[in-house]
Amino acid sequence: MFVNCMLNYEDVLPDRRDSENLTTICLEIIPKKLIAEVSFFEGFGDVLIAFLKFLHSKDYIKNSVVLIKTVEKIKDKIPTVANNSENWGMSKAFIMSAQANGVDINDKETMDTF
Repeated sequence: MFVNCMLNYEDVLPDRRDSENLTTICLEIIPKKLIAEVSFFEGFGDVLIAFLKFLHSKDYIKNSVVLIKTVEKIKDKIPTVANNSENWGMSKAFIMSAQANGVDINDKETMDTF
């Protein structure tokens, strides 16, 4: 998801990422688009750090230290931003509303009715 968002929303290839792109993706795009429980977002920063370390170990990126420091600074904000409905896009708001109203989002007929 992170790599996809970097490419599709920031038009940045993996070896060209910077702190600003990373912050935009983690605090704006992913919380706006990704439909998941808060617990998912609570671990997002740590998983992203592990991913960046992996990319560095394979010599895919050169600026991992800067990116990891950025994630360390913002990782506690990610769940808060992602859980705030004011930050959700239209699709996410719709799905989250359906879930809050007990609608089975995997049931097409029920979703159509909702």
